[in-house]
Amino acid sequence: MHRYLRRNVLLETGIAMCSFLFFVVVYIKADVWVIEAIPSTISQSFFPSIVALLMSGISFLLVIFSVRSAWHIINGNVNHEQELIEKCVGKSRFFALYSYIGSLFLYFISMHYIGFLYSTPFIMMIVAKLLGLRGWLVPFFFFVAFALIIDFFVLNYMKIFLPVGVLFEH
Repeated sequence: MHRYLRRNVLLETGIAMCSFLFFVVVYIKADVWVIEAIPSTISQSFFPSIVALLMSGISFLLVIFSVRSAWHIINGNVNHEQELIEKCVGKSRFFALYSYIGSLFLYFISMHYIGFLYSTPFIMMIVAKLLGLRGWLVPFFFFVAFALIIDFFVLNYMKIFLPVGVLFEH
């Protein structure tokens, strides 16, 4: 049991560090990667930079917590709570992790082909199902409304074009 706990904590530490470095690179390269936007008084990369900065902050917190857990595991200071969590969650923990990573890749691919408005509600529904959502009809309407509100706000107030997808371009 202790060997699997060590492996899982070290794996979580590596994933947290990779995500932190990824979002730092996105924050640094946001000016270069923003391709098209409506002229406005703020920088075209303002919103992507803010999102990347927030995500790198969250990832940095994950790095801190996972390094702390790894430090306790390596020094042999495993408490019973960590072992109980590992025993209860076990293999479903990796399934959930791979499912979330897979849904992010699916979102990235679907954003390119069908755009923001069509891919966002479906990916939100997948993530909600992974988190244990029971119903699907009412939350799906909320996810669609959320995507429409974000699209309206970003286009009209932030002057940023969200992807429309290559299947719907003229």
